[in-house]
Amino acid sequence: MEGVEEEPRRCGTIGALQRQRKGIDIGVGKPNMGLVRVPQRGSRFHREVRPMQRAYVLIETVGGKSKEVVDALRRISGIAVADVVTGPYDVIAVAQGNDANSIGRLVLNEVRGIPGISKTMTCLAVES
Repeated sequence: MEGVEEEPRRCGTIGALQRQRKGIDIGVGKPNMGLVRVPQRGSRFHREVRPMQRAYVLIETVGGKSKEVVDALRRISGIAVADVVTGPYDVIAVAQGNDANSIGRLVLNEVRGIPGISKTMTCLAVES
């Protein structure tokens, strides 16, 4: 196949990888499938995988509404984690998106529309 380079599948041990290269069944429930085709960079089959952007959303809620807010947050796709916490904020959520703009839209359009939220602060995670 054009633009496709063959790479050995990763099996966990060097011995299993060597047996796989020689075409010997490694006994993992299925017959050996040989080599896996991996698209090369620049070919029409290659797709760049970008890391997800992550942000911490610090939320103040109206008195007694923290549990309801967390339940609503957990139903939103794009919110990876939501927890009631102690300290100056009542709830902290972890939002994920393709970029900072998608996280901003998520917070503005979905998170801030949840009844019981009085204030939010969004902190984007950066690489260290």
